Amino acid sequence: MRLFLQLVLILVVSIPACHAQKTRRYEADHDRKTTEGRTYEAAWSASEWIGECEYVGYDKQDNISFNNPPTAQYLWVKCFKGPPLQRVPVKFEFEPNGQGKEPDGWKFGEHLMPEKRSHWIIFIPKAVPVQGSFRTYLGSYGRQEATKENLDKLMAVIEKHSAR
Repeated sequence: MRLFLQLVLILVVSIPACHAQKTRRYEADHDRKTTEGRTYEAAWSASEWIGECEYVGYDKQDNISFNNPPTAQYLWVKCFKGPPLQRVPVKFEFEPNGQGKEPDGWKFGEHLMPEKRSHWIIFIPKAVPVQGSFRTYLGSYGRQEATKENLDKLMAVIEKHSAR
């Protein structure tokens, strides 16, 4: 009985310490991803699917908020990494980490969404939809406007990785 109580005491004391270490490790990793991770190189490495897509609209719903964003609908134009997808529904997070505080006075409106028929580079870390939509790499960072400059940056990363 005494041995049993000693083991229980050891577990009770060591589990919170272990949990604290994991939490600190997660927080450090999260901070690294949110600051250093905002590069096309990091987005390429972390993403299972990357493509150029055309924005066609969003799913209208009553409860859209900063922390409950709408699902934006994109059509696949070109696939750079992963399997081709016809339709690309994306959770349209409004800030780079998808976990921020709602700014004072923030109100959803169509003006916050992309222009219809505009083209975007979409980075998707897990190519499996959750509740009908994909999450993008680091929230809004995973949606980059498909300008010539951005496509050139992406092509440089692709060439670097194809040369390996």
